[in-house]
Amino acid sequence: PTFSTLAEVAHKSGVYTTFWGPFILDFGFFSFLVAFITGTLSATCYCSAKNGSYFGLLIYPVVALQIIVSPIINIFSGVVVYYLVAASAAIFILKLVNR
Repeated sequence: PTFSTLAEVAHKSGVYTTFWGPFILDFGFFSFLVAFITGTLSATCYCSAKNGSYFGLLIYPVVALQIIVSPIINIFSGVVVYYLVAASAAIFILKLVNR
């Protein structure tokens, strides 16, 4: 299929490029609540990194990058999910080794 054919399928064209587009489209008015929860999770990752935990040190750079580029693109919609899974596996392995 051509790009124009695929663009006709989307409810609103260009919405899915930013980080907040899917939240607004999916949750509507409640997207403000989702934004608050996302900010809380981001703050938790920051505090965790500041305290030196493996979780914070491995995950917060990804979260910080998403905060910076959120008006432009959603990095969580692509291959970054594989990096998050790899980081989570690394945290699990490091915790097992340090016991």
